[in-house]
Amino acid sequence: MAGPTWQSPISGYFTPKDVACMSQYGIQLNQYASVKTNAEAIYGKVSTGAMPLHEQPWSTDMISTFYTWWQAGCPEG
Repeated sequence: MAGPTWQSPISGYFTPKDVACMSQYGIQLNQYASVKTNAEAIYGKVSTGAMPLHEQPWSTDMISTFYTWWQAGCPEG
């Protein structure tokens, strides 16, 4: 079985609200290159529940999948 990629499921983890919020800080959660560049910081925030802001925290499965994707070099798809 193939591992997680940007196209599935990682890009789907970010809601329009997340995208709008983080764009204020120069992080474009709807753009692969931006998420790849900021993957370590994003992981740090989602793994502690600090992100997403004002929304349900990511499940442990989502956090684990994002970590796996990041550690695999952020495959695009």
